[in-house]
This record gives sequence, C-alpha cells and structure tokens, in this order.
Amino acid sequence: MLPAFVFILLLFLKCTSATRPRLAIQDDLKSDKAKWNTVNSILKTEFNDMITLARVVVLTGSDCDEAFLRYFKKDDYPFVQAMFGAIANIDAPLSPDPNEALQILSTFDLDSTLSNFWGELLVSYEDLDPVTCAEMENLDGYLIYDYEAPRPLDPRYPWKGSGYLVLCRDRATMKYTVPLELLGNPPAWGREGGEANGEPLVGFGCDGMGPRDTGFMEPTGVTHLHEIFHWPVPFLQVEDYDKNIKENYDNGHQILDWEDLPAGATDSYGPYNAMLINQLPLTSDGFSPALNNAENYVWYALSKYWSWKCGK
Repeated sequence: MLPAFVFILLLFLKCTSATRPRLAIQDDLKSDKAKWNTVNSILKTEFNDMITLARVVVLTGSDCDEAFLRYFKKDDYPFVQAMFGAIANIDAPLSPDPNEALQILSTFDLDSTLSNFWGELLVSYEDLDPVTCAEMENLDGYLIYDYEAPRPLDPRYPWKGSGYLVLCRDRATMKYTVPLELLGNPPAWGREGGEANGEPLVGFGCDGMGPRDTGFMEPTGVTHLHEIFHWPVPFLQVEDYDKNIKENYDNGHQILDWEDLPAGATDSYGPYNAMLINQLPLTSDGFSPALNNAENYVWYALSKYWSWKCGK
C-alpha cells in the first residue's frame, strides 16, 4: 500500500514524456573538465530551482495570500496559478497545506516529472548572434523565441527547438547568488565566524532575509524563471492565455518586460517596481500590466516560496 503522501503526489503529477533542456557551454571551458562540470552542475541546479519555485506556488497558493496580492489582482489568481502549473507540471490541491507540500516536494523524482516541451529549449552558457551579453549593460540573460521553429534546413538556426535561453557568463546572479538550498541553509562560509553552527549572515536563512521582499531572496535560478516567462511555448495551452497576454508582432502573444512605467518605478525589475506595476489600471485595450511583466511572476514566486519555507 502506498504511503498517503506518495498517493497524493501521484494525484497531482500530470502525465508527461519528461525531458530536460539541452545545455550548451563555451568551447573554452571544454578543455577544463573540472570547470565544465561545475558550470554544467550550476545550470542544472538553476533549472531545478525554477521548477521547485513553480511547484511551491501551485501547491501552496491562495487568492488571499499577501504574496499574491502584492504582485497581481485577486481576479487574476486562476490564470497566474495556471501559468505556474504549466511550468510545474502538477495540478493544484483542493485544499493547500504547507506541510503536505513539503512531503510532496521531498518525494518526487524531478527528471521523471517534467513536461516534454523542455526538449524545445536550449540553455546556453555562451552568446548567440546577433545579441551579445557584452553589448548590454548589467544583462543576466536573454531569451530568443523562434516562432517559426523548427528550421531543419536553415544553417543560421543550429537548434531546432523554439527557445534559446542565454545565461551571461559574467552575470550578477552567477557571481552573487547561490541555489535555493544554500540560501535557506547556508554552509559555514555563510554563517557567523565561519562556523557550521553559527547564525546565518545577513542575506541567508529565514531571519537573515529581513521582513520584506528584497534581492536577498533571489537564488541563482531566478534568471531562468524570469526568462522562461518570455517563452510562449509552456503557456500556449493555458486557458485565456491569448486573452490576457498582449501580442508581440510576429511572436504572437508573449510576456515581455513592461515599458509604460508608473510614477516611482525605475524599470520593470525587482519587487518594488513589480508592486507598482500591479497598481496600474488596465491598458486601453484591456490588458493587465502585471500579467504582462515577467518580474511580477518572479517576485510572486520568490515571496510565496520564502513565506512558505520560513512560515511567515
């Protein structure tokens, strides 16, 4: 007889033909096996953290949750949860229970529970023409969506999938952030006195992150999560996707970085700016700025994850 939490897991997981994105790493790293293995491991961990964030949102979300209402309107809850459900590849429980979510997350095998559309994504640790990381200041990554994929006869498109996710080599999130697991429970170097049992330093652990949403909450995989919301493929089957997401010329309906900023917002990134974007009214053609800004999804997920993880 299956344990109760394993049975619950089977109920929530959707049928799928699981696959991971393809990874591409610079040629100059291939001669250094140790460094290549490190980068390969980091990229895989970033992807895993993205899936974990999405699954926590699906398993613990509520339309009256402060984390949700900070970044979206209450009426948008079913749509937003469905967007995260597309990434997570699980259905929401009828009665969200944080303890139940922990049991489920600790028992599934990630590789066997991924959606098959990930096979259409190339995650690259090197630039793809014509855009380069060096040409754009403070760029962590970018996503190219090929709406005409596959292109089997076109040499300009070596990848036959529709998504090219480039993670910049010198990005800030690679230098200054760590995976979810280490962020919540740091090793000795993230604790006072460099001691394994020392109190977590500022920016680590539940107490070290402070009382509000800040950059301390960002794991290395945050770039993955942001860029995936620019890729329409996971969301094309989400109900009302075309109704809620604006059209981006040839790319069809696609979430971008919101440009018509409210007073006080410096750009469309970060928790404060995302919160201000959520306070904007609908556009003249009826679209929600929050639903059409990738960072609003990111910060809802981060706020939801850490409030669940830390119980506050």
